[in-house]
Amino acid sequence: MILDRPYAAKSLIHNPPAKKAAGSADEPPVLDQLRQAKDESDRKHYHKKHHILRELIAKSPNDWWMDSAGHHPGVTHRPTGFRFHLPAAAIPVVAGKNN
Repeated sequence: MILDRPYAAKSLIHNPPAKKAAGSADEPPVLDQLRQAKDESDRKHYHKKHHILRELIAKSPNDWWMDSAGHHPGVTHRPTGFRFHLPAAAIPVVAGKNN
């Protein structure tokens, strides 16, 4: 299911992300996908960026923190500190996690 309201993703509202040392050996395997999403955004290929981020959020919703609300909320990947803005409708709602 995809969000139709910016406030429906309560599962993404967490404590602020913990900072990790850059370049640490235990970087998560999703780092390449996060970099790819950033590259797609820089190229203005937003549909590709949204697709990558939807999959990552759906796979590990607790790794994400919604740090702002509205039409294009800000989301942060907690393990890495990567930050993105997404249309609210592009943020997946994970069944049983949005209460």
